[in-house]
Amino acid sequence: IISGPHLHKSSGDPAIHAELRGTRLEFVATPKNDDLDRLLSLITPSKAKYDRDDDILLETLLRQRRQGSVLRVTIESFDTRVNKLDDLKFLPELGEEVSRLSTVAKYLPEDDRPGLLTLLLIRDMDLQVDVNDRLGTFQVDIADLEIAHITFPALVAFSMSTITIHRNGSVELLGAGTDIELREAKNRSPAIMARMIGDEMEPVIKVKLWNIRAEYSVPLLMDFLGLSEMASTEELVSSIAASVATLTDVTFSGTPLSLRKENKKGKELKSPES
Repeated sequence: IISGPHLHKSSGDPAIHAELRGTRLEFVATPKNDDLDRLLSLITPSKAKYDRDDDILLETLLRQRRQGSVLRVTIESFDTRVNKLDDLKFLPELGEEVSRLSTVAKYLPEDDRPGLLTLLLIRDMDLQVDVNDRLGTFQVDIADLEIAHITFPALVAFSMSTITIHRNGSVELLGAGTDIELREAKNRSPAIMARMIGDEMEPVIKVKLWNIRAEYSVPLLMDFLGLSEMASTEELVSSIAASVATLTDVTFSGTPLSLRKENKKGKELKSPES
């Protein structure tokens, strides 16, 4: 069980409470072929490659990784509840402090071996976030969350086989577009994949979506954007446009998108599946 942060002058429960079951840690000085295969499957999947892979020199990466150490972390079940979001406001400052320590570490003596490769696998993850009275509670269920992280040269990639998001235990906001069991195993892909190379001058996050269905209602959008019930259509459209203006380099693969308007007959728009 992990909980925190435990703040001074606070007698209540901490904002984060997590329970981990079936945890296994393994550290090896050099990787096995299975470790390299797991890394490659996350950064350049063979079934559905990213549109462009020229930002990664695979031969150089594999040559470096064969000389580096590996930490394998496997967690069978990870249940987390988050509330009191105001208690987490200091976390960005903590991240900045850690970043400063990383900068100082570059000037410390070190060997020529590449950084540590961490391979994390969480087979079943349940996350519940209590946001506020207006938005309510969100439940996130993820199967087979896999993360690869390299400290130097910096690289992070992850995938998740399936993901569902519910609001207040009933309204499904995100889920599978079609029943995955109806597809042959060779035709399946992770629902979400992403990767980022951190040492680039302008780091780019590449995201792949497969067989994802997203649903939303106008009242939900207004709650997210903090608009009042009397807001005009122009205000709603302007807020939505501003919120997505910075999204770039996102690949949608076989991703149905369902647009639903509450209390009225809605229309559904789907993209062709791959």
